[in-house]
Amino acid sequence: MVKVKLEIADASEYIDLPEPPAFDPPPEGDVLAPRTLRVLSNKYADSKVAVRGTVVWIYDCGSSIRTPDMSEKELRRLLSDEPERCSRPHLYLGDSSGASVDRSIWVVEVPRPIRRDERRALPKNIVDSWPAVPKVKLGDEVIVRGTWATVSPRGFRNSDGLLIYESLEHVE
Repeated sequence: MVKVKLEIADASEYIDLPEPPAFDPPPEGDVLAPRTLRVLSNKYADSKVAVRGTVVWIYDCGSSIRTPDMSEKELRRLLSDEPERCSRPHLYLGDSSGASVDRSIWVVEVPRPIRRDERRALPKNIVDSWPAVPKVKLGDEVIVRGTWATVSPRGFRNSDGLLIYESLEHVE
């Protein structure tokens, strides 16, 4: 066993540290950036917002339930026979195309196409008023309007916040 004598250093010498960087919130306006909602989440709680961002991830039911040995025909049959396996459509909006899902906001309650069995079973007035399904792909720059909340009407939950979809428009 080695014994070491501990000494207290002379505190008369100080190190000059640089000023800490400013952590100002992002600028606000009529159309917000995903980062603004992440930083100022509580300020916008339960309010209508418009968010401009880039689509960085889109839920695809087929990809999420498909197994490596499943053929395309088996997948189509499974989706037709057991639609309850699919979650409601959702996507993530980031500040740029390279943004990670962790640094993006979750957009939920995105309309989905009406299924064949629903078209046959539901009353005509419901089928005719079915919401339009937005055409969106990865990398699209869009403005999504909706309500910023922590819980959606159909059960999505996120304590950091989520955007409940109302409409989507592409940025030209």
